[in-house]
Amino acid sequence: MSERKDGMVRLLVRTAVDRMQASDPDGALDALTSLYRGADHSPREAADVLADASADMLKSLCVQVGDGAPIKMQLGDTEGNEIPIDDIDPPLRASFRAVMALVNADEQSADVQLGLVFDRHDPEEDTVALMHLLLWTTDLLTACREGGARAPDWLVDSSAG
Repeated sequence: MSERKDGMVRLLVRTAVDRMQASDPDGALDALTSLYRGADHSPREAADVLADASADMLKSLCVQVGDGAPIKMQLGDTEGNEIPIDDIDPPLRASFRAVMALVNADEQSADVQLGLVFDRHDPEEDTVALMHLLLWTTDLLTACREGGARAPDWLVDSSAG
């Protein structure tokens, strides 16, 4: 992705994060979908940026805990009950696995997982995956801010709000 194109994707993703932090999920979704209303960008580009940011923040949070600490993300329902990964819908499962692959520096597996979702060009699945990636990114940004961990530079301004 060119630097200019990457910058535009990050700007729109950051706008989506800002809106999510302001409790405006509809505005966040609008910001993400504005990426691919035209022919210039794809939902996959936003997913790549969100997955990379989430993985970077997870690693940063783990450094705060200390070397050797296991990296674990738990999927749960609204009551806090853990949900096994195999029991969730494929777009969410693939997105989750992509983030974890990136945390473990396995870019090839992350690419395969995101391809499972976005290569099908199913708008509903794309939206589900993007919204979960956005939620994770937003939650991790908050955790980084509260825990003193480093967040990606392009998201830092959004965490000041």
